[in-house]
Amino acid sequence: MNPVRRHHDRSRPAPRQRRGIALLLVLIAMATATTLTLGWLASQDNASIVGQNISSAAEARALACSGIDLAASITQTETVWRDAGSDGMLMQNYPIGAGTIDLSVLDQATDAAPTSETTDLLVTATGHVGGLSQTVTASISLLEDDDGTLHGEVDDFALFVLGSIELSHHASVLRWTDAPASSLGRRIPIGTAKRHAHSVQIRGESNVIDGTLYQNDSASPSQFINRSRVEVPIVPTELPLTLDGAGDTLPSNQEPSMRRKRAQSNRPGPNDVVIRRNQTVRWNTGGDITIEGNLILEPGARILISSPTRLNLGGNLIMDDSSILLSGGATFEAEITGRVDLDDARIGHRKSGWIDPDRIHLGSESDATSADTWRMDGDTSITGIIEGSGIDLILEDDATVQGRLAANTIHMRDHSRVLFDHGLTDGLGLARAADLLKEHRHRGRSHSKRLSNLPRRFLSQLLEITHGGQMDARDEHDGPGNVLNWRLSATPRPVAVEVRILAHGVDPDEWEDAARLLTEASQ
Repeated sequence: MNPVRRHHDRSRPAPRQRRGIALLLVLIAMATATTLTLGWLASQDNASIVGQNISSAAEARALACSGIDLAASITQTETVWRDAGSDGMLMQNYPIGAGTIDLSVLDQATDAAPTSETTDLLVTATGHVGGLSQTVTASISLLEDDDGTLHGEVDDFALFVLGSIELSHHASVLRWTDAPASSLGRRIPIGTAKRHAHSVQIRGESNVIDGTLYQNDSASPSQFINRSRVEVPIVPTELPLTLDGAGDTLPSNQEPSMRRKRAQSNRPGPNDVVIRRNQTVRWNTGGDITIEGNLILEPGARILISSPTRLNLGGNLIMDDSSILLSGGATFEAEITGRVDLDDARIGHRKSGWIDPDRIHLGSESDATSADTWRMDGDTSITGIIEGSGIDLILEDDATVQGRLAANTIHMRDHSRVLFDHGLTDGLGLARAADLLKEHRHRGRSHSKRLSNLPRRFLSQLLEITHGGQMDARDEHDGPGNVLNWRLSATPRPVAVEVRILAHGVDPDEWEDAARLLTEASQ
């Protein structure tokens, strides 16, 4: 037998083995192509529905934006739109184009329905087209003024002084994050009427987060000394920077020594009112309370206020580890002729969390000719407004004020803090007016998107203020609280408003989810 032929016979199965591998590869390729084809065909089942949802969502967003424009137009009128209802719903299922809108307005300061005093609104517009909705939120500010003048309108400043501001150690000024208006992210204004060098000093580790300093345009170039790590821009203004009718620093009364202060608290005078250790006093009747001498609260003492109360104090307010607390809808206003000495004291509301600081006002006499020392140290906590030209304010240790400060001078030391509530701004204040004038000076009305939407009459009056002019005072016509009357005829829109879009968007999976549900329902 031929050995070569036998070797040739053993090698013949090899071609059949190669043909089997090729068949396997062809089958895999066919399976892959089939799978891709089926996937493409399946995607076409809902592609048109996804396209429809994209179009409907775009229409809904356009409707929501139109709702914001509609809200701005309504607020520009003198219609009594603030009486929209307890839920703040201005209109619901209102038809526009191919869909409907829901429009609600809330007071930025309180997160509640607007009142007659509301000037800053949080507007939510929701557009509905088909089964899809889009929501746009915006801030609308009414640039009005209660009495037609900006003199002394310092409610949009976290700190305002006639004299000097000094922050040292770890003192800080920042937003009160619990306040509803803090979500707007606005800057924190501080200001002084003093033009001299070194009038405002921020030293050490102290800081003003997102702060802006407003100063007279003729102030000294070295007025502001900032040695902190946080930049604070400066806005010069020609507007009158005043407080309680005063534009210059008042002389300071000498603060008594520690020995004299202890003697006053240990030996009260005949006109003093002393609330003894751990004693609780309730002021339930409201109205005016007059104390000719000092009001002294010993450790553990409490004053509970359950109705609107005004205190006229002819002497000093001295509190040591004691408290003045509000309950329910009570308000408290105190005019203090003398000094204030608070050590580990608390003035605020009985409940924790945010309350409107505008419910508590602590101030000096309005016609003060000199300034007394108001010292707050230890763990003192105040929720409210401290304002008065007769106040030299000192915050030390861990003292905290939640609200705003306006005084003759302000010194903050140690770890003291001011948590500013932007909701305290009422209409057109000095800081906002200064920003508008700066915009006009740099860009002019025609080149500024911010100014071009404001009435020319408003801008003319704003420019005249720098020469002693006034703005139009707020004037809301009497009539029924009906938001429908603006539809009856063309309505004048004299009120200047600023609109700022805050957020608009949708769940990015909403279109696909809607398409999937519709596809499943059709099967």
